[in-house]
Amino acid sequence: MSSSGCVLWKIAVLVSVGFAHSTLYEGLCSSSLPGEDWRGETSQPVGSEQFRPERDETPRLNIGNDPVARRAFVREATLHAWRGYAEKAWGTDELKPLSGRGENTLGGVGATIVDSLSTLYILGFKDEFEEAKSWVESELNFDEVGEVIVFETVIRILGGLLSAYHLSGEEVFLHKAEDLGRRLQKSFKSKTGFPFPRCDLNSTSCGFHRDYGKHVLLAEIGSIQLEYRALSFHSNDQSAGALREHAERVIAMLNEMGPKENKGLIPYLLDINSGRFASGYITLGSPSDSYFEYLLKTWIQGGRQEDMFRDMFLDVMDGIFAFALVFVGDGVTILQEIAGNSQPRKKMDHFTCYLPGVVTLGLELASFEERKIWMSFAENVTSTCFGMYRWSPCGLAAEHIELDEDDFLYFSGGYMLRPEVTEALFYMWRSTHEQKYREWGWEIFENIDRWCRTELAYTILVEANSDAPAQGDSMPSFFIAETLKYLYLLFSDDDHLSLNNWVFNTEGHPLLITPGLIKTE
Repeated sequence: MSSSGCVLWKIAVLVSVGFAHSTLYEGLCSSSLPGEDWRGETSQPVGSEQFRPERDETPRLNIGNDPVARRAFVREATLHAWRGYAEKAWGTDELKPLSGRGENTLGGVGATIVDSLSTLYILGFKDEFEEAKSWVESELNFDEVGEVIVFETVIRILGGLLSAYHLSGEEVFLHKAEDLGRRLQKSFKSKTGFPFPRCDLNSTSCGFHRDYGKHVLLAEIGSIQLEYRALSFHSNDQSAGALREHAERVIAMLNEMGPKENKGLIPYLLDINSGRFASGYITLGSPSDSYFEYLLKTWIQGGRQEDMFRDMFLDVMDGIFAFALVFVGDGVTILQEIAGNSQPRKKMDHFTCYLPGVVTLGLELASFEERKIWMSFAENVTSTCFGMYRWSPCGLAAEHIELDEDDFLYFSGGYMLRPEVTEALFYMWRSTHEQKYREWGWEIFENIDRWCRTELAYTILVEANSDAPAQGDSMPSFFIAETLKYLYLLFSDDDHLSLNNWVFNTEGHPLLITPGLIKTE
């Protein structure tokens, strides 16, 4: 892009979102950035993110609040988890840390390897990244993969490959993503165009989850847009463009279907044949969560140019304040679940803690008065989410909290190494630079290291509401992909994966903001 063309492009974008947010676009058109094929269509050139190796050193004790020393601890934990997987589970999806063996929980796609690529790159583990790249190049063979969960494959595998391509510029990741995309295209061959939840990568067979009949979950059909759009932008393969069209059409359908009285909050379950809602149950947590997240992030990904995604997100924010909030004093905020005409349920799961990050990302859309309300909401929800850890006897959160009729809090479930709270802390730190968010993150990390670390790696806890929690036998791939990545970035400088240039998918994989997705005549 010429310097004059860049100026005109920036003016056009600034006019569309308001000059008050001009700082968001600094550096997007820097003439000093390399790459003849980069024409201002991505926020920075593919492969230009600086690889930042850090000195390998034993983390110091008594480190105080030194972010560099804390990063060193997180790096050591990441390396411990990775090496345990590499030693005992290489090539399988996930490690069973107590059994010392691998398990194919996601179809046999080497999920932990692919899901860890962006983390290894961001944390500066060059040798380990090259090791993982070599496996992807020589061993990741989709001809040998059978049935997969489409949603999980898109966010973890397709998202992981595309993120590694955006970060490193290595073409092997794009080629593998193209191969996977072609195999996933069949998922949209339903009567409505909603994607089937399960497909065989090597046949025409697609089907349903056993527990939901011929129904699909809101998050599964509404959280695949970032990945398919990124693929379509870089690929000349016709199937990639079709995937984007299908994924965007799903959102357009949901926009038309949503009950207007709910102000953007829509039920979690849909009939794949009729396209109608199959339940009146509304939750901002699982299995709806990332649909609400992707409305805003898709708008950001396309350079903040697509009104439909923006307007749908604003409707969701209206719905949250109209229906979903329960305040319980002392800054505690519960996001209740709405059960049709029944009494709302004052229940919130760990998944719901993604919301503060989304709200802070969306602050640019709020009016001056709304910004105060939105920020207070984000702060209170983050405080409640951290409370799920601090109120637990072991300092690690259970899967759910619920209020009884006397507003007494109950906890249920184990600690699953989930990332949503460390994700919220990362975004709140980037938004406010209040030291408490780093302190809360460090407290969580110390308790993870205390209770979940094993001789081999890290593992889940069977029951979190205990002062002597028993360990389970699973290290989900998202622990390295998300939980540890967000902790590392919490203690990093703002220019390391700048939110001016990157948008994270729901698996924690950074993708380049790409105004070039929107072609103008």
